[in-house]
Amino acid sequence: MRRLLGIGAVAGMLTLVLVVAALAVAVPFLTGSRTFSIVTSSMEPTYPPGTLIIVRPTDASALRVGDVITYQIVSDDPATITHRITAVEMSSNGTLSFTTMGDNNAAADKDAIQPGQIKGEVWYALPWIGALSTLRQHQVTAIALPIVGTALILWAAYLLISWVLGRRRPPRALERPQAVAAEEADAVPRAGEPGD
Repeated sequence: MRRLLGIGAVAGMLTLVLVVAALAVAVPFLTGSRTFSIVTSSMEPTYPPGTLIIVRPTDASALRVGDVITYQIVSDDPATITHRITAVEMSSNGTLSFTTMGDNNAAADKDAIQPGQIKGEVWYALPWIGALSTLRQHQVTAIALPIVGTALILWAAYLLISWVLGRRRPPRALERPQAVAAEEADAVPRAGEPGD
C-alpha cells in the first residue's frame, strides 16, 4: 500500500510539473506570448513577487480600464513594469495614452503610457514560478535547476515503469497455491504405478 501511495504521489508530482511546464513554456511559445517575472510588491496582492506572468500581444485600442499591462518604462528599453490601467485618454488627433498604477501603490504612475511602449496584456499568472526564473540568473542555480529537474523526472519515470511491470506478474500469494497444487498433482499415483 505504501508503495502504491508513493507511486501515486510521484505520478501526481510529475503530472504537475508537466502541466506547469506546458503553461510556462509551451502555451506562450505557441501563442506568441511572452513571460515576465514580478520582482516588486507594487502589484500585491494580485501578483506578488515571484509570480510568473504570461503576457499576450494586444492591440492598444482593445485595452480598457482595469486591464493589467506590461510596458516598457522607456520606449525601446528592455526594462518593463506591470501595472493596471486606471484611465484611457484619446487626444484630438486620435492618439491613445494610458494612465497606470500598481494595485499596491498609493498614486498613479507619473508618465502616461503610449501604445508603442506596451508589450501586451497579462493573460494569466503562475505563482512562485517566477522565483525559479529569477534564480536561473545565478550561475550555480542555472546549472543545478535543470539537473535536479531532470533527475526528478527520471526517478518518477523509473518508479512508474517498475509499477507497471510489477502489475503484469501475478502476486506471490497467487503463485504459491498454484505451485503447491502442481506438486500435489505430481504426488498422486497414476494407474499402473506402484501404490495401486
